[in-house]
Amino acid sequence: MPNFPAVLLFAALTSVASSAHACHVVQPIPGDTDKFEAIFIGEVTGIRLRGYENRELGKHDACEVAEEGVESMCFNIISDPPMPVFALPRVVFRGDVKDVLELDQAGCNKPDISMKDRAIFFVNPGGHSAAIVWESRPEFNDWVARLEAEADER
Repeated sequence: MPNFPAVLLFAALTSVASSAHACHVVQPIPGDTDKFEAIFIGEVTGIRLRGYENRELGKHDACEVAEEGVESMCFNIISDPPMPVFALPRVVFRGDVKDVLELDQAGCNKPDISMKDRAIFFVNPGGHSAAIVWESRPEFNDWVARLEAEADER
């Protein structure tokens, strides 16, 4: 007969450990966008399979060093974010964005990125990562309306 208290303890510890290593979605907060270096609607023109590259090169898992103001995150580089995306700017709301940017997703956001996916990119200070609101998300249109209204006020 199994030892039920031990089974329950194991289940509890496993769920705590997995949530501690879980990746968290990073989204911008309405009314608190001043911290972003640039904000634009862009189109994905490429992705970098960093985990695949590292695995093929025999590199081990790593812990990414976070940019200023972004929480540090350790992750399995074979399959987890950040997955760099190349974003072609289409509509710029803030910042000097004139060329394709290579940006890491801040936190876990969308693991199944496809070419030509559209999103609003909220570029963090330093320009290496972004909080991203994908067009497939219900809040995308609300963000577009909010950013257009802010641009009209300027």
